[in-house]
Amino acid sequence: MNLDLTDDELMTVAEVAEILKISEKTVRRYVADSRLIAYYAGPGNIRVKLSSVENLLRIVDANNTNTNH
Repeated sequence: MNLDLTDDELMTVAEVAEILKISEKTVRRYVADSRLIAYYAGPGNIRVKLSSVENLLRIVDANNTNTNH
């Protein structure tokens, strides 16, 4: 998946939730349990690294491929 952004790009929780088709609350849980790499830019202001979103998508895709065969 190429989102036409650099790997250092930081995304909002809402942007990540839209891409992954999950809730913002789930994105925050993924950050809390280190499934996504994020930075805190102030209280409640989280930015997620694009590269960690892409890595998570690869893992999910690999798991789906392995379970479908």
